[in-house]
Amino acid sequence: MTLQTLVLLVVGMVVLGTAVRGLKDPAASGAPTEPTPLLVVAVLAAIVYSAFTLAAIV
Repeated sequence: MTLQTLVLLVVGMVVLGTAVRGLKDPAASGAPTEPTPLLVVAVLAAIVYSAFTLAAIV
């Protein structure tokens, strides 16, 4: 595992955590009060990004 891969994984996990937090409790996270299509796309993109990064490591 290279440093670049590790950094990409950390960035992906932070983005995923932020997006999921926005979906779970939008008012506390400062996100829109309803899940918008953009937020749903951001969550899906973060999941795919994290999955592919993990697959690259393994």
